[in-house]
Amino acid sequence: MIAVLDMAASVLLVAWLRRLLLQRGLLASPGLFFSASVLFIAGMLPALDNIGRFSLWLHSWQSVLIHHLAPLLWLASLRLSGGHRPAPSAVTVLMLPLVLLFSLLTWVWMLPSLHLYLMQDGAAYALMRWLMAFSGISLCLLPLWLPALSERWWLTVRLAAVVPLFSWGLMMLLQPALYRQAHDAAAHQQMLQAVPGWAALPVTADQQLGGMIFLSAAVVYWLADQLACRPRVSVGVSANRRRYS
Repeated sequence: MIAVLDMAASVLLVAWLRRLLLQRGLLASPGLFFSASVLFIAGMLPALDNIGRFSLWLHSWQSVLIHHLAPLLWLASLRLSGGHRPAPSAVTVLMLPLVLLFSLLTWVWMLPSLHLYLMQDGAAYALMRWLMAFSGISLCLLPLWLPALSERWWLTVRLAAVVPLFSWGLMMLLQPALYRQAHDAAAHQQMLQAVPGWAALPVTADQQLGGMIFLSAAVVYWLADQLACRPRVSVGVSANRRRYS
């Protein structure tokens, strides 16, 4: 029953976001929005928790889907107007904490010591998953109030996403014993037994595949600007200013 409610909450959250964007006339690409929603809901599946909390590469993949790729595609689906009013002071005050929280959750989600705890506590894992979901969506919604975000803020947002991803990716590739040292033999055995055969890997290979997922996501996020994943600005932008496409 809890899993059903959890899944329903994810679907309702996506439906609310779509309604909000349609009401404001900001949904420029329904296809991108749909793709982002599919990725988000796939990452939020409670059934994935039961495997992801025991598998490092699925743990990494789930993080990337919920916290990075889905919000990035949602952001790319927006059409923003340069004619919007300046953001309320409360929104500008919240910007930096939201960006820092986004970055911090990426760091915390992959801590070897925390991973052992999350393996044992499905409720704590689900709570972390929802925190990452709300963090990603909050960052995605910032342009609704700040349609003309400065280059400095776009760079800050991208760094908040890319630096933790890149750092964890490198550590997971270059320090093969990173998670093996944090887990005892019983935890290793539990991980292998809880994961289906198609997803089960030795701890070192499991960790390194997770590292490659993080590095790939970091590259995609950093190149998002060049890949036209910045929100479209439809009016109020002069021909001499950079056009978002």
